[in-house]
Amino acid sequence: MAESRSEGAKLYHERRGGSTHSVVHCINTLLQGPLFDESGMAAIAIELDRRERLNIVRKFGLPTNSSGYFRFDIFGVQVELLQEALKAWDMQVTPLHSPEAWEAKIDFEQESAMICQKGHKEDWTCVRRVDGEWYEFDCLYPAPEHVPEFYVPAYVDSLECFGWTIYLVRGKLPGTRDTPAARARDDDGPPSSREDEAEGNRDEECAQA
Repeated sequence: MAESRSEGAKLYHERRGGSTHSVVHCINTLLQGPLFDESGMAAIAIELDRRERLNIVRKFGLPTNSSGYFRFDIFGVQVELLQEALKAWDMQVTPLHSPEAWEAKIDFEQESAMICQKGHKEDWTCVRRVDGEWYEFDCLYPAPEHVPEFYVPAYVDSLECFGWTIYLVRGKLPGTRDTPAARARDDDGPPSSREDEAEGNRDEECAQA
């Protein structure tokens, strides 16, 4: 675990390992707890397929098999998966340049988190405020990278220049003292959450500061 710059609080960070996809690491660091794995994301994709199969097939032109269900790549509709997963935590995902976002007059001093996708590919990272400080939680980094408050707008611009698509995440985000992992243990969490596992049994590892 890495330490934040405020009061010695611990930051939850996952490093990419094994076959675990970066979108899983992205949502876990956003929520500051090991709540999702690939099977959990696949379960959400199946539920999306069950409820919105025809709409998704029409929108993305995905091929279907003999049963009529599309042969989904669970990371082929990643934004929709993240939106659906975050509904359980009362969070909303909005593209940075959407009319809804700009009508709300984006002020990064008032924002709390962003998730970023590299050129519509399978690379994801999370940039969020924890205990008053901004960090980027890239699973390729050995530890979260601190982003000074004054630099956040320029940092977002630099990500876009390098081909990242930015999505604002709005809703009550957990800090290091109020993690979804703790809430999940109290109420069993949403269907796609998982119990915290022993470090030795995980594909990914928490970074050492």
